Amino acid sequence: MKDHLDGLYLQLSEAKSAWTTFTRETKQINKLQLQIDGALQPQDRIARIHIRGVDIPLKRHLKVLGVTLDSQLRFHKHVDTISKKVRKNTNVIKALATSKAGQCKDSLVSTYKAIGRSLIDYAAPVLSPNASQASIDKLQFAQNAALRAATGCHMMSDPDHLHAETSLLKVKAHCKLLSGQFLANCYNPNHPCHELAIGQDERDFPRRVHTSLGMAYRAWVKGRMVFDPGGVATNWLEARKQLHSEVV
Repeated sequence: MKDHLDGLYLQLSEAKSAWTTFTRETKQINKLQLQIDGALQPQDRIARIHIRGVDIPLKRHLKVLGVTLDSQLRFHKHVDTISKKVRKNTNVIKALATSKAGQCKDSLVSTYKAIGRSLIDYAAPVLSPNASQASIDKLQFAQNAALRAATGCHMMSDPDHLHAETSLLKVKAHCKLLSGQFLANCYNPNHPCHELAIGQDERDFPRRVHTSLGMAYRAWVKGRMVFDPGGVATNWLEARKQLHSEVV
């Protein structure tokens, strides 16, 4: 491992490093958990990783660039973390909504967009294609609580009314919009993620153990694209606006 890193001219901080296994095979995940718990026999344990004499720890959940990755890439751990942060930040909105603070509804909604929805929107193109409906609902419940605090509506208020009054999209629709717009940007030949727009399709993954951004939204986005004779998209900016209009 050390020779491999040195060959790539990479410097690794062993004290800040960890490793895990990403797979959709349940048996492998169960074995990984047993390895973490130390319940397997030594001959059955996953090989340890040593770098410069330091034993790199094994973790089931790793946080990379603000996204908590779980072993099966279902992002439920990330959703749990984000929903807790949104609910905690909702206390700020409640404090601003008191008679002493006297903030108006528009200011409270803007505050939620800054300290609540921004957390939900982060990494939406990664989260949206693979998050379960239960995970989306958990984020939606957190958003509903924040909008109730911002509008002063009671607990029995219908979520549709909350979003109509605040002119906000629901979590699932907004994540879909952000994902579609990101994929539309990928049709720009100079975009670093251009391969997502022209990459593999569902036939390359017959088991469907993982849904990529392209699998989930390529048909929707590609139908709004205009291509020149060379097959290069020419209207990705206009397509972003069209996707926004359709979702809204």
